[in-house]
Amino acid sequence: GIVAIEFGIKSTVVVYENDNMQILPLQVGSGDYGKGIRAENYENPTVIQFIDMENFVDAYKARAGRPKTKWNDVTVSHTAFDNLTHSDSKHYYSFLNNLKHWCGSDERIKIKDRKEITKDLPPFLELMEGDINPLEYYAYYLGLYINNMLQEKRIFLKYIMSFPVTYDKAIRERMRRAFDRGIKKSLPTALLSNEEAMKNFIVQDGASEPAAYAITALQEYNFDPEGDEENYYAVFDFGGGTTDFDFGVLRESKLDRYDYSLIHFGEN
Repeated sequence: GIVAIEFGIKSTVVVYENDNMQILPLQVGSGDYGKGIRAENYENPTVIQFIDMENFVDAYKARAGRPKTKWNDVTVSHTAFDNLTHSDSKHYYSFLNNLKHWCGSDERIKIKDRKEITKDLPPFLELMEGDINPLEYYAYYLGLYINNMLQEKRIFLKYIMSFPVTYDKAIRERMRRAFDRGIKKSLPTALLSNEEAMKNFIVQDGASEPAAYAITALQEYNFDPEGDEENYYAVFDFGGGTTDFDFGVLRESKLDRYDYSLIHFGEN
């Protein structure tokens, strides 16, 4: 099975493929089930909260896989967002709710946990090995929910991520590596020590966000070009922080192994 991660400014969506080839969404952290299961439950807020930073980091670094971290030291997603919504303003710097924006900018950020420990972080691209990396921690928690072995009773090794069209290659690669390290931390140490099995582990950069949507929408709306027929598309991705644009054409594939080819013209 494959896990797809759309890491958004406001929320992150995770879907996975099960043994029956069904594509199912995954909820990370607690959500509001008072009104039943709704789509919003699977829009996992891209928020991380630092409560006891030193305790979390010490535990995180102590083991290669499944470290004994505590949810009450660092929390993410729905729980962190609910805490942010109801928190006193004096705890504002214990939350990081512009995680994706920080990755794509040259901004420095300040973190001050509930224990009054303060850390000033450089721009994302300037992080050094061993620095506190909120993106890696967020990815780690995603991995714990994906690989909890309760729902699907298995471990996932293949991950595809989508990125904004405006993020250059250096940023996308740094983000990909952070997700690679974070998700690996969620795996059992017995698996991490199995070199043959870990050859199958991959976190890869997939299509851009608007191109990924185009692929899905064209299929769902039953566009089916044959011969020399061409279906041109344009997508506006009106997001939480930016509006991205992507355009191209869908054609019948000249290769037997594919039904269609999506020719990407441009993006901005």
